[in-house]
Amino acid sequence: MKNKLRKILLLSLAFAVCITVIGGVSAATWDIANGETSGNIQGVINVASDGDTLSFYNNGVYNLTHLNITKSLILEGNAATLNGDGVSGSAVPITLPVLNITANDVTINNFTINAAIRPLRDVNAISAENVENLKITNNKIIDITSATAISLRSVHIALLQNNEINGVSTGRDAIGLVNSSDITIQYNNISGFTRNGISLAAGNFAPGTSTFNISIQYNNIDYIDEEGIFFGGGVFDVKILNNNFTNIRTDASVSNAINIARSTIDILIQGNMIVGWYTGIRVEENNNVHNGTNTTLSNVIIDNNALIGNHYGILLVNLNDPDTWIDILWNSLNVFLFNDEPIGVYP
Repeated sequence: MKNKLRKILLLSLAFAVCITVIGGVSAATWDIANGETSGNIQGVINVASDGDTLSFYNNGVYNLTHLNITKSLILEGNAATLNGDGVSGSAVPITLPVLNITANDVTINNFTINAAIRPLRDVNAISAENVENLKITNNKIIDITSATAISLRSVHIALLQNNEINGVSTGRDAIGLVNSSDITIQYNNISGFTRNGISLAAGNFAPGTSTFNISIQYNNIDYIDEEGIFFGGGVFDVKILNNNFTNIRTDASVSNAINIARSTIDILIQGNMIVGWYTGIRVEENNNVHNGTNTTLSNVIIDNNALIGNHYGILLVNLNDPDTWIDILWNSLNVFLFNDEPIGVYP
């Protein structure tokens, strides 16, 4: 009866569905016809069951307002394009992300997501909040006017892998993590954003909130106006390993490949290639500008990185014990080539 009802529904929506039985549990694949509207696709999401797959037309094109992913679904893009241009002709601007995820166990795979057509800032390409077990893989995100291409808030366990995220020199942030844990960000290409490539922070810096157990590895982070990776406070247990940071720009006088500007604990920065930034790695204590809370650092390890052609290779700012930090750095295996100042200490 359940499958019969589904077939009737699909006929009314001009979709097709394939039911696959796995381990005695029915998992449906819902084929999304090329060019379907947001309303029709949302209708499928609303009647689908947890564990189902929405399979979009191969290289299809969809002009959307937004989709709310409210179930544990796999969205298989098959190289389809989602254009977030549903505001055309509307008197009320759409301020929701192209994909808004509010369910556990969601996978977004192999789409081109184009949020660039949106006329407003502060509209994300993908947002997820209060969810677990999220996978965002093999996507191309073109994000000119959005606040953050991928925004994760209070997310536990997520994989962001093999995505190309391009702000086309006017996008604001590529990836933002707030109050999130057990996140792996790897093998992504991030470029062309005016603020941050990746930002890490606690939720509004409130007591008891934090972002922790973050792995950032094997990414290419290029041509970011301000911060390749920015620490916003309340962050601990972060590994930044084997990434490439490139920023050969004429306007890079304020750019930092990695900027630890707020409180953090247990950070490993190792095996990275950092080329052409104003500052390769900036480490600061006693910063009371951000929310009036002094920056404090504990167990920050910077080792075996190649810092090439930057103004500062590593810049230490207002550290409580700069002599100890300098000893640690000189005893490490960092390689400094063609920097104006391999290590700077201020004041």
